[in-house]
Amino acid sequence: GFLDKVELALLQQVRSKSIAFFHETNRFGQLKEWIAGLVEEVQRVRKLLSFVQQKSVVAWELIPLLDKQRQDLMELSILMESATDVIECKASISGLLSAQDDLGASQQIQHGRSLLKQVQNLAALSSAEDQFSQYETLVVANLGEELVEALLDWKSFGKSPRLVQMVKGLTLCNALDKVSRLYSNRSLDVIRMTVRTTVGEFADEADSSVKTCVTGMTFETFMDCLDMLFEQLLEILKGAVGVQGFGKEEGVHLDSVQPAAELSSKSISELMRLRKEAHSLVTLEEMKKLWDVCLGFTTELERLSDYKATGLRSTLLAQAKAFVERQHESSMSSLVAALDSERWTQCDVSAERQAALTRLCSGRAVTSRVGSTSSSAASSSSAEASDKKPDAEVEGIRYKVVWSSLLLVEMIMTNIGCAAHFQSLATNVVGKVAELLRLFNSRSTSLVLGAGAINSAARLKSINAKHLSLVTQCLGMTISILPHVRAALMAQLPTKQHTLLSELDKIKKEYAEHNEKVLTKFVTIIGGIVEHGLAPRIASCDFDSRIGKENCCVFLDGVSTNTRKMHQVLRSLLPPDHLQDVFSRILAYLDGKLPALFDVAAGQKNSKGGVFAYPKTDDGKRQMLREMERTTESLNGLPGVRPWEFQAIRVLERKLDLTLVEEPKAAPVEVAVAEEPSSAPVPVAAPADDNSEQEQQQQQQ
Repeated sequence: GFLDKVELALLQQVRSKSIAFFHETNRFGQLKEWIAGLVEEVQRVRKLLSFVQQKSVVAWELIPLLDKQRQDLMELSILMESATDVIECKASISGLLSAQDDLGASQQIQHGRSLLKQVQNLAALSSAEDQFSQYETLVVANLGEELVEALLDWKSFGKSPRLVQMVKGLTLCNALDKVSRLYSNRSLDVIRMTVRTTVGEFADEADSSVKTCVTGMTFETFMDCLDMLFEQLLEILKGAVGVQGFGKEEGVHLDSVQPAAELSSKSISELMRLRKEAHSLVTLEEMKKLWDVCLGFTTELERLSDYKATGLRSTLLAQAKAFVERQHESSMSSLVAALDSERWTQCDVSAERQAALTRLCSGRAVTSRVGSTSSSAASSSSAEASDKKPDAEVEGIRYKVVWSSLLLVEMIMTNIGCAAHFQSLATNVVGKVAELLRLFNSRSTSLVLGAGAINSAARLKSINAKHLSLVTQCLGMTISILPHVRAALMAQLPTKQHTLLSELDKIKKEYAEHNEKVLTKFVTIIGGIVEHGLAPRIASCDFDSRIGKENCCVFLDGVSTNTRKMHQVLRSLLPPDHLQDVFSRILAYLDGKLPALFDVAAGQKNSKGGVFAYPKTDDGKRQMLREMERTTESLNGLPGVRPWEFQAIRVLERKLDLTLVEEPKAAPVEVAVAEEPSSAPVPVAAPADDNSEQEQQQQQQ
């Protein structure tokens, strides 16, 4: 059974492989045919080669070797030609350099290097690359130096064919970036040298350091130095801008504008910093000139270079701020000194100061005066004196002012000028103006109302009505110009900063309160005279014994006399509206005080033991009422005074239980008061019958 299985398996294998076997058998037969054909072909080729060998002079095996030799010879010929070209190129470079044809030399160098790459394995030309490098270094040095000199003197050279050739030559040598850096560094060196030499030219000692030279210059010399320096630096920058434009046209980078502008800005900032202290002490006109010149240079520098000269602007602003601070300190001390030495006498107002007030009130506070030239400055002092006026005029109202008040106005105008010219400092200036106004107000209050002028440098003997009237005039003028000062400062402030001006509104109220106190002080002076100087005389008044007399009693006559003296002083110093205001207060005070003093005196003994008593007889009562009536008519007849409806007579009529029958009288006659010279002080005091001179001065104070 096992053999049967084996046999069946073999049959199965034969059955499955028989087709492939027959296929392979067919292929093997075909292969035998191909091999037979190739054998025949080889035999044919051998016969052909044998025939060729019999007919040829050279053995056929040498043909490939000869072809290889031919190719090598061709390559060697090309190599020798290239080596010859390299040698010829190298030889031509020296000739081109001698002829100063640097562009041609650079082209030959690049051409020689391209040829050298083809023969780089030749040992004989191994030093050629070093020689080309040496030639290139020489060409770059020559072209670079010439190009830098041409670029630095751009104004003279400008764009020329030679300049284009130099740029092309350096571009071929890949050295343009190096030369550009050299040009930039050389430009900075030129700026440094320009600053140093220019400063040295204007210095007293040329061998001194820059710091010593700058700090030792006068302001005029320094401004001349800056003018020349700005001119030269701007020329350098304009040349750099021209070079930059040329580089853009040629497609190369030749930019030194930004570094040159930065160095110029820093150099000027440093010179300004060295003179920081000196510039804080200059005048306003000098500071304006410095500001304008430096700001003009800064603007032109930024326009040319697109570089923001923040350093120079910061330095200029810091120096302007220091100037404003120093000027304010000086103004404060000067105003204090002027007030302490103020004798509170009227001073004349020059045409220049009046013109400044007029400009301020017309909205032209920062407008330059027309005709302020050297010819006007050379006018004689006598002509200037003839232009002076006794009063200051503001909006058609005339004010009699003192020197310290005019000085305050001048300081305010100076600060407004600073705010207009240095607008970045306008917010600071508002505070300075407020401090000056408050100083004048507080100090004048202390000196006049507080009688501080008696112990100040002025050493006044007393404070009288004339001093008070001048104070109220000065306050009135200041109050009238405050709205114009506010408007002038508002024009220089940004909208967000307008709230700062509320300080001026507060100051205006403070001045009005001070003025009110001064006006009240006139009433106090009269009150002191009446109550302390004249009231003791009431005891000597016996109206029963004065029946039929036309003159008034000593008390009422003293009231009338002292009031007229007060009117005489104030009429020459106060404007009409202030005069009416003051005397309305005085007459109102007298209207209520005179009857009250009679009541107080009744039943009281005076220093001599006398006692006042109201008249007993009807005629005596009429005499008292008539004298009171004459007194009130005399007071109402003062020129420029608004008549007051006196109730004192009605009060006395009720007290005396008698009505005064009005008799027909002629029209009231004004009491003529002789004007005294304004230069002579007119104290307001009671007659020296019962009081000593010292007591009168205390009453005046």
